[in-house]
Amino acid sequence: MDIQEVKARIKEIIFETTNVKVETISDTAHFKDDMDFDSLTLMEIAVSIDQEYDLDLPEDQFDLLVNVDACAQLIFTHCKSKESVGG
Repeated sequence: MDIQEVKARIKEIIFETTNVKVETISDTAHFKDDMDFDSLTLMEIAVSIDQEYDLDLPEDQFDLLVNVDACAQLIFTHCKSKESVGG
């Protein structure tokens, strides 16, 4: 799994949730401030990402998912900590 693949999948999840075209989603665009996603949409995106990558995040960490870059970073951090625990 590489970071560009993860970012591409995150953008697909955003498209599936919001119908915003993948090619218009910037890695650094803030979901709330730049893309005007409401709290329900943000929750749907966060839950979808959580399920896609088996993160099992507590809801209070969903606030960390503010843009594509932040989501990808959280996924990689989580996957690395899972490997170190399991490995």
